[in-house]
Amino acid sequence: MLTPSLLTALAILGYLATSGYTLGENHEYPCAFNSLCRCAINSTAATIFHKLVFCNYVPFARIPEIPKENVTKLSIVGSGLEILDDNSLRDLELSSLNLAKNDLVIMTDEALIFSAKLLSALDLSYNRLQLVPQKALASLSSLLVLSLESNEISSLLVDWNYMKHTLTTLFLGGNDLNVLTSAIDYTLSNFQRLILLNINNNYITNLEQNSLPFTLKTLHASHNLIEEFPTHLVNNLDNLTKLYLGDNFIQQIPSFKFKDRKHIDTLDLSNNLITNLNDILGRSLTIKEINLAYNQIASVNSFAFSGILCTKLDLSHNRLNSLPEKAFYGLKTTLEELDLSYNNITKIPRSVAGLRKLKTLSLAHNHIYSLPDSTFKNSSHYLHVLLLSGNSLHSFPKYALRNIKRLIKLEISYNSITELRSSDFTRWGDQLELLYMKSNKIDSLEYNAFKNLPKLRKLGLAFNRIETIDSKAFSNLAVPLKYLDLSFAIKTNEIPEESIKSLKNLEQLILANNNFTTLPRTALYNFGRLQQINLEFNHILEIPEAFFNSIVLKHLADIRLSFNKLYMVDTNTFLDLASLQFIGLNDNEITTVNSGAFKNLPAKLAIILANNNIHMVHPKAFLNLPYLNKLDLHNNDLQTLDWNMLHNVTNTLQPLTMNLSRNRIETIAPPAMQTQIYVKVLDLRHNKLKTINSDGFKFLNDSLRTLMLGFNEITQLPERAFWTMKFVEILSIEHNMLKELKETTFHGMDRLQILDLSHNHISRINVRQFSNLWNLRILDLSYNELSTIPGESFVNTKLERLILKHNRISVIPPQAFYEIGKSLHHLDLSNNMIEHLEKDVFSYVNSLTNLNLCSNYLSQLHDQVFMYLDNLLNLQLCNNKLARNFEAIDKTKRLHYLNLANTGIKEMPNLQLSQLIHLNISGNNISQLQQGFLLGLPNLRQLDLSRNNLTGWSIVGWNHAQNLKELDLSNNPVKILTKDTFEGLENLKTLNLQNLKYLERFDSDSLTKCKLLKWLKIQTWPNIEKYRFRLPSVVFNLKHLKKLTVEVTESKLHDQLMQAFPSKLKYLEITGINLSEVHPEALKGLDGNKELTLKFTGTNITNFPPLFFWKFANRLTVDLRGNSLDQAGPEMFYKSMNSVRKHGTKIYSGGIHVQDNPILCNCDSHWLGYWMKRYLFETLRIHQKEAEYSRAIIENMKQATCINPMNGRHTPILTFEMDGCDVSNSIQAGLNLTLFIISLLWIVFLRR
Repeated sequence: MLTPSLLTALAILGYLATSGYTLGENHEYPCAFNSLCRCAINSTAATIFHKLVFCNYVPFARIPEIPKENVTKLSIVGSGLEILDDNSLRDLELSSLNLAKNDLVIMTDEALIFSAKLLSALDLSYNRLQLVPQKALASLSSLLVLSLESNEISSLLVDWNYMKHTLTTLFLGGNDLNVLTSAIDYTLSNFQRLILLNINNNYITNLEQNSLPFTLKTLHASHNLIEEFPTHLVNNLDNLTKLYLGDNFIQQIPSFKFKDRKHIDTLDLSNNLITNLNDILGRSLTIKEINLAYNQIASVNSFAFSGILCTKLDLSHNRLNSLPEKAFYGLKTTLEELDLSYNNITKIPRSVAGLRKLKTLSLAHNHIYSLPDSTFKNSSHYLHVLLLSGNSLHSFPKYALRNIKRLIKLEISYNSITELRSSDFTRWGDQLELLYMKSNKIDSLEYNAFKNLPKLRKLGLAFNRIETIDSKAFSNLAVPLKYLDLSFAIKTNEIPEESIKSLKNLEQLILANNNFTTLPRTALYNFGRLQQINLEFNHILEIPEAFFNSIVLKHLADIRLSFNKLYMVDTNTFLDLASLQFIGLNDNEITTVNSGAFKNLPAKLAIILANNNIHMVHPKAFLNLPYLNKLDLHNNDLQTLDWNMLHNVTNTLQPLTMNLSRNRIETIAPPAMQTQIYVKVLDLRHNKLKTINSDGFKFLNDSLRTLMLGFNEITQLPERAFWTMKFVEILSIEHNMLKELKETTFHGMDRLQILDLSHNHISRINVRQFSNLWNLRILDLSYNELSTIPGESFVNTKLERLILKHNRISVIPPQAFYEIGKSLHHLDLSNNMIEHLEKDVFSYVNSLTNLNLCSNYLSQLHDQVFMYLDNLLNLQLCNNKLARNFEAIDKTKRLHYLNLANTGIKEMPNLQLSQLIHLNISGNNISQLQQGFLLGLPNLRQLDLSRNNLTGWSIVGWNHAQNLKELDLSNNPVKILTKDTFEGLENLKTLNLQNLKYLERFDSDSLTKCKLLKWLKIQTWPNIEKYRFRLPSVVFNLKHLKKLTVEVTESKLHDQLMQAFPSKLKYLEITGINLSEVHPEALKGLDGNKELTLKFTGTNITNFPPLFFWKFANRLTVDLRGNSLDQAGPEMFYKSMNSVRKHGTKIYSGGIHVQDNPILCNCDSHWLGYWMKRYLFETLRIHQKEAEYSRAIIENMKQATCINPMNGRHTPILTFEMDGCDVSNSIQAGLNLTLFIISLLWIVFLRR
């Protein structure tokens, strides 16, 4: 559901996503029916023109009226649509319809009737449909592709009608399906042309023999609860070629003899519970590609793959120590790719040598210490790719590699190799094109180090500690090398110009985080083909004159210099660079941008100058940039927006997006010369503006579409303040000091669709205030001081969403919404002073779908107050003292969401709402649940009973809760929980049992009936004697559990959770305000879980035991936000220097998050800042991603700060550096102390 606070941001996102005028080969332009949408013309070979309409991420409460005009494709994604009714698509004859990522809950029977004969592709994914809309789909006679992915569908008892004869592709993943029915009238086996079916991310436990059609070629059934390999199903499906069963609960691959010898292209059994491989599928099935990664395979029997004839085999992330000599018997002449990475192998298995066709071999991240000279002597002559990273090699295995003559790619990073010599590549490196030796111990590069690599295109040496580089080290790579990564590698203070100047064909040069302070003027003069240079996170003070020489750097497109010490951008710094598209200068110390700093740059260009100290941008600083499409100056020190900084920039087809937020701008100065600047989005939020002078914007009137003025000091808006901005569609003036609006303030804004006036002091709206805003659809007046709603204010508008929360409204006149009754869908009147609602107050707004009346003074509802709201889906009545009299609610027969929290209810109301799926009745005084209390709510999915006075309900049962998926019972005075307590909740997926302070009994088998439970929120109960209750005994048997949240009520976490972790647990969250200490073995039993998120939040923990997270570091995410940590040093995360070198940051692939902690700025913070920077480049690989992706990640990281103990200031850990702190020494220094503390704590624990 779209919240008001997201509407403006969503609209801007939509505009930016859809406002490009050219995309692909279709000519695009703003649609006439709504300029936030985008239209395109596509002509067929027969010169018939078809119109394509895209309204993606444009907020809509209903589909806009789209003229027919031969529209054949319509996409409205992420817009907040809730209902698709019979008239939504009237007269449109569509062949493709995309309504993904909306909030659709209802599709009426004839919603698609006008496209019945032509519609071939329909995307309804990521909505909130509870059922397959079979009546709406029944008339579709040409449908080929249907996506219902990620809805809330729990049943497939559907008459598929015409689709049985036409549909080829069906997506049903991400729903609540427990079973694929075999009932003859409803089974999917009735489909006659279906070739691809996706049922991923459901709750299916079994794939029955006759549940799928014989035509099926591809089946995606990953992320389910399947426990046995579906041999009989596969036996029946003669056309099946691809079978995906990853992330299920399969423990073994059966030895099954298929009726006929079958062939499958792909079999994915990754992330299951398989422990042994023996006689796979009876050797009666040939499989081209087998994925067995992320299992628990400890042994592979001889002849296990005999008869399989596969070409690709993935056994990575298992528990293999070795392999028998005949492990791959039968694959000698077929296997081309073998992945044995992330196991415990100590030497190259002999079984590999016999694989004559092998092209790719991965042995990365094992425990291989050496490669004997004869290692690959009898290996495949076709071997092209060899991956040996993450082992314990101390020297380059040159003699072993001489047995591989055709190697194209070699990865040998994360080892302990100390030196690199030219002889290392002799007699084998002739064909090598890619060489990665990151994170070794290489400290020097000798003369002609890469002498025998005539075809090497890419070289990665990052994360070494190179002190000397011979001036001729790369001389033999002058012609072939195109990519060189020396980030985090060079210990000198200057670019090694002499060493790299011979690389004349270099296209990408990565030199980030090397402590460079100066740039030699001619450093790049030999790189005529250079396209990207990355110098981020150095200490560069200035860019020399002509450093970016335009005569040489004709192909340079991407310059990244962020996070340095630059203090100025001088004249002609970026001059005449014909191909330049991106300049990143953010997060420096720049104070001045001189005239002509960015000059004569003809390509489509983005310039990022954010997070500096810029107080002066001189006139014509940006000169002759005809395709400048993004300029970011946010978070600087500008006091004036002087348009004279821009001269001859932008164009009408690709206008500029300009961010000037978070400066100190008080005035806006128009350009001195008559000029036209094309700006489509202007962000001036968080400045010091006190009023708006239209003269400062008048030269933008043809291009400006979005103007953001929030968080300023605007006290008044003059008459016709925006008169010159006739094309503006989105205007936000939130968080200012407005007290009143002139009647003509918004005159001239004929195209305005979204207006945000929230968080001001407006006490009165003039009659006909918005009457000239013909296209106004969304109006936010929340957090003001309005006491009345003058109905005529909205005359002539098309309001779909009206937000009036947090005002002083006490009375709603019957005519208040008369003028917008047919268009209004969302009305928010929460947090006002309304005491009474007249019975006909909503009689004119029968289109309303969302009504929020929370936090008013309502005490009674008239029986007929909601009777006119036939389309109401969401009703919020929380925080009103209603107590009873809910007959009015029963009139809302379409209601899906009802909030009665904190309404003074003493007993469960007898509601009769057959379509209700979510009921919040928390914060009341309900003490008991009567028999059949859910009888009138047969489709209820989510029930919140928290913060009531319930003591128990075992005699009630949940016999009418067959559809209930989420149940919150927290904060009740419950005393006893047994197996009977949860009788009837077999389909429950989420359960909250936290804050049950008075619990006296909790039987270990209490939750055994909740077999599908995926998320459990629970607590510890130290007052219950251990022999009567142990949390692990309750949790461990929930084998399908993926998420566990535990509130620890004690001050110490010792053995309360030991061995409490199901094998598929992916998310563990531990909270507790009293928790201050964690034992080193507190989470024993969790170390086998892979790709885990481990979160501690809301605790009083100041530090964790040494090596605490190291035990779980297998693609781990560590979330420590919101605790009391005063340090986060390396000893918590790494065992030794060698472990950092071998694993880098990838073992914490989800990051280490420490925001909102009182961490002190010291050497530990220095180390963590280094780790964060390394994580950005090593794991997230930001230097290979779009700049916008990188910036979003970095901005989030900068929220993690440390406190300077001298002055109390907060400094981003990412950029914090402290003299005298050595990253490697900080890890080594903590090692001995770590081991001592672990031993001591373990002894103390055992004695207890």
